[in-house]
Amino acid sequence: MRKNITLSLAALYLFPWGIQCLADNFISVYTERLPFATAGTVGNVAAIGAVVTMVSQLIWTGAAGKAKDKCNVLSVSLILLAAFSLLFLIGGITKPLLYLFVFLFYSCYMTHQPLIDTIASENCGKTNHAFGWFRSFASFGYAVMGLLFAFLPNDTDYIFIYIAVLAALSAVISKTVSAPNRLSKSENNKSEKCMNRRFVCFLVYSFCLFLCSRILGFFFSAYYCSVSEGLGGSIGMLSLILSLGTFGEWIIMLVFGKKAVRAKPVAVFMLIALSGILRAGIIFVFESPALVSISVVFSAVWFGLLWSAATPYIKQTVPEKSLAWAQGVWTVTTSGAAPLVGSYLGGLFAERFGYRPLFLVVSAIMLALLLLTPVLIKKCDDSHLNAPAPQS
Repeated sequence: MRKNITLSLAALYLFPWGIQCLADNFISVYTERLPFATAGTVGNVAAIGAVVTMVSQLIWTGAAGKAKDKCNVLSVSLILLAAFSLLFLIGGITKPLLYLFVFLFYSCYMTHQPLIDTIASENCGKTNHAFGWFRSFASFGYAVMGLLFAFLPNDTDYIFIYIAVLAALSAVISKTVSAPNRLSKSENNKSEKCMNRRFVCFLVYSFCLFLCSRILGFFFSAYYCSVSEGLGGSIGMLSLILSLGTFGEWIIMLVFGKKAVRAKPVAVFMLIALSGILRAGIIFVFESPALVSISVVFSAVWFGLLWSAATPYIKQTVPEKSLAWAQGVWTVTTSGAAPLVGSYLGGLFAERFGYRPLFLVVSAIMLALLLLTPVLIKKCDDSHLNAPAPQS
């Protein structure tokens, strides 16, 4: 029984993060190649996707919190994602149709992250592995998909075929796992949302972290490949560097995932902030593509520890009945609000001062976050979170 759950949870992470690899990196390429597309069109697609993601996360996680089994909600979202991705294969797409398809696609796109993290955190106790061990397969799936896409037919239309296939496979796998809500019907109907101080502080920490992550992820690629304003590196080498960094995340989660959960949260999250300082600092200091590539080591530490520790920390911070909702709020913050602000402010700064000084600013923000971490992250006394309600 434990072996079956272990395999199902690991497989559940593989394919959805392969979808993320394709969508995060190549939908912008698809858009840019449309006959009517401009830079503004690409930006609009990114903005629509971010806004729709923020709203849809709360809807899907709210539904999961009330459903008999969260896996049923996950399965429906993946089936819809597969169907909506195939819309992009329709010939003669106009700009209004593009925006409609983008709206539909992103209404289901990031649902897997909070739901699978919640499902895994609830089921990992039935196995011999910590949550971070299972979460590592998300990074593995992302990295493998990046490598496979380089060798598979990779015309932009194939992006959506691969996404549809991966989503369908994920929906099938989700039916092999169960994550029933153990609350009574009356408790579910209350829809209590726990915005306690510790959780709010973690959202502040996460917003700052992912604002910097967005700036580094989005503008580092442009800086690395730019001949006139950057390092003049090749796209192929950049792809290899990013894949190696993601494989590094996977290894860190496999080896240190359990230790990250057991360690003091403040120490783990301070180490994450320190990794951000070093990553951005290396990019700023060195002006050689080879030397800048060293920064991928600290990217692996950053996200390897983060993905191991974030969901267990949230689980400590909110009541069990609010976990799916809290994961949704966290995803809205980290995949919606922070990237929007980071992209906008980073773009304004880079346009005026250039790419390189931007990474010094990121180091400064991460240093401030490091100093604030003991205030924002504290050891949870969670004995009260899931205590039984007083009898009337």
